[in-house]
Amino acid sequence: MTPDANSFTHLDDAGTPRMVDITEKTVSARSATVRARIWFPTEVMAALNDGGWNAPKGPVLHTAVIAGTQAVKKTPDLIPFCHPLPIEGCKFEHRIEGNELEIRCRVKITHKTGVEMEAFTGATVAALTVIDMCKALSHEIEIRDVVLLQKQGGKRDVQRAPELRGLALAGGMSKRMGSDKALMAYHGEPQVLHVFRLLQDCTEDAWVSCREGQLPFEVPQLHDRKVGRGPMEGMLRAFERSPNSAWLVVACDLPLLTPQVLSHLVTHRNPKKLATAYRAKGNGLPEPLCAIYEPEMADVLREWAEAERRCPRKILITLEDQVELLDLPDADALDNANAPEDLKRLKEKFS
Repeated sequence: MTPDANSFTHLDDAGTPRMVDITEKTVSARSATVRARIWFPTEVMAALNDGGWNAPKGPVLHTAVIAGTQAVKKTPDLIPFCHPLPIEGCKFEHRIEGNELEIRCRVKITHKTGVEMEAFTGATVAALTVIDMCKALSHEIEIRDVVLLQKQGGKRDVQRAPELRGLALAGGMSKRMGSDKALMAYHGEPQVLHVFRLLQDCTEDAWVSCREGQLPFEVPQLHDRKVGRGPMEGMLRAFERSPNSAWLVVACDLPLLTPQVLSHLVTHRNPKKLATAYRAKGNGLPEPLCAIYEPEMADVLREWAEAERRCPRKILITLEDQVELLDLPDADALDNANAPEDLKRLKEKFS
């Protein structure tokens, strides 16, 4: 359906383009933060890291900040109906994670209109400048996305939920099972690989927490540094890898876990709480090893680890109302195999 011309805010009653009149709007403190992500081939990222982010054209990050700041101030010259604004604050931050450079542009003002477009313009031009500075190294560099993370002031605030990444916990050798549970096959492949693939389908990217040399196949891995911490070690390593992300943590010994159960968890995630987890079958306690942990959870995990407390379930119980608890859509989905009799019972479900 074609909208009525009179409904367009940037057209007057005669259909002539116009700038929105903000005379009657209220002055308030406003801010916006936009993130741009740039991906590099592995060899290019290594060269930039080794060279202190100096490319053939000069200092990459400093040049990007200067270009982005200029772009913020020039936004009304680029986007026709943006109001010229007295920008009060403009700050750029960057973070390197794997093969990606993340640039964040935060703009602040006290005015009658917001600064989302200024933040978008700043982040985008900064990302384009990175490509221009580095194109002599590779023409395969990509801007992966440019998204609004936060907006405050005006009619409503916006807060984008942190990105969700997946962590498959490989565990280790089970004395009762007599084998490495990560390598047991229920679905025609090692179970940890099966869980990894499930996580890939419902998160930004996925990793496997394991000991160095534990797995006989190639997947993105986070290796344990301290022995004896159990799942806590893998979760801590995950937050070291990506501290601004939320992590969907899943143990490898859940052969009945389905994509639908994971999708239900992700769909009903509450990013305003520290974690989202299922209630366990029977006792109703939180299931810590099929749960989503928000970035703020990292500090809690570190405090418990420093105190030599290693039980994720006890953490979730202690947090109580800071955890979103969900009922399982499939009561048996999180049944695990810790003993030969468990294995026999679960295999019967596949037959």
